[in-house]
Amino acid sequence: MDDVPTRVSTDRPRAAAVGAILVLCLVGSPIMALLPIGMWDTARALTLSGAGLGALLLAPVAVGVMLLMWSLSRHWLMGAGASHPNSTAALVVGTGMAVPMVLSFLPPVFEPLPGGTTLLSVVATAVVTTVAMGACVLTHRALKYRRPGVLPGLAVVIAVLVALPLVADHLRERRSDERSLSQVEEFEYPIVVLDHEGWVPVGVHEVREGLRLTYAHTATEGVYVVSWSEERGEEGVFAECDLTGVNCLEDGSLVSVYRGAAVEIRVVLSDETIASVRPVGSIGADDLRVLAHSLRLEEPHERYDLAQAIVGG
Repeated sequence: MDDVPTRVSTDRPRAAAVGAILVLCLVGSPIMALLPIGMWDTARALTLSGAGLGALLLAPVAVGVMLLMWSLSRHWLMGAGASHPNSTAALVVGTGMAVPMVLSFLPPVFEPLPGGTTLLSVVATAVVTTVAMGACVLTHRALKYRRPGVLPGLAVVIAVLVALPLVADHLRERRSDERSLSQVEEFEYPIVVLDHEGWVPVGVHEVREGLRLTYAHTATEGVYVVSWSEERGEEGVFAECDLTGVNCLEDGSLVSVYRGAAVEIRVVLSDETIASVRPVGSIGADDLRVLAHSLRLEEPHERYDLAQAIVGG
């Protein structure tokens, strides 16, 4: 295994080798990161246009460019007086390829930079490469015997590549929770809740009719409770009942709406607020009617608890 890049037995100062490594990390690796990004975008464009064979031809081109970048990096380090430049150049080039590829497969959970995923990949590659080479240098200076070479830097890169999906999942969950909180707290109209033993809210989505809360009872049983907006409520509880294939039956305070095998139970609450219940999973029409009788309007200051219950569920 090559030692971490340090000065060879020449008259060049150690600062020249360190400076060459920094330039390679901060300038070279971001430029290298553009290769997988460009190759990925080109391959996707060719595949979508039906030229799948053209995408396959990019593989030898990518390998050739990688070898060229490794050779240029190696000569750059040798010219600066760095010892054992082969493994160092390989680590820098490998990091420049791996980080953008991993980021391209992750969902765009956040965009801290205005350039989107491309600029994020370039900056992340520079940071990871610099930290990895810094670990190599520090380890080399701390140990006098059995120096591990570029292994500390390789460990840093592997740790980052493993951590990136975990961080992305955490950020995605956090963004989902924030969206759920805002949808509940910023809904302009009264929210209808299901007050029935054993049923808990687990999700929320804005839909055409208003705000849809998802309640779960078991892994296979759930319902959608839709609080109608004022615009939707103006159409009345019999909205769309005159459409072909829609059959509406009034049963006391409930209106059962049938669209083929699908059923929806609507109810008008005390202040003329309309809500509907739709089955998820194996809930039958009779059980749906029972649950519809357990619908009520939210109580004052209940939205926060409702939002927290959804996020916690």
